[in-house]
Amino acid sequence: MDKDISELNRLFMLKIREYAHLGEEHKARYLLGVTSDVINLVKNLSITQIQTLADSNVTCFSWRVSPSLLKELQVEGYSEREEQSYRTHILASLTQHRGEQVI
Repeated sequence: MDKDISELNRLFMLKIREYAHLGEEHKARYLLGVTSDVINLVKNLSITQIQTLADSNVTCFSWRVSPSLLKELQVEGYSEREEQSYRTHILASLTQHRGEQVI
């Protein structure tokens, strides 16, 4: 078992669960990229069940950032001043197809 993958999985599922219990399912959908079905299922998992799934040694989430966004980040001359603008751009790029406000 890769402990890093296990920890990433555990934290990912705990964050889904946290958003669900806080009534902020929209954040889990848009920020974490999970469906409402997944949110409802993870919300009801025990810590032991989450840990068992986390220890599966396979990531429980997938990459969502496009290569073009990665290339934009690598452009020289990127300043700290642009950091917030870039974060907003990334979030918009990942959620634009849904047409709903994230937060």
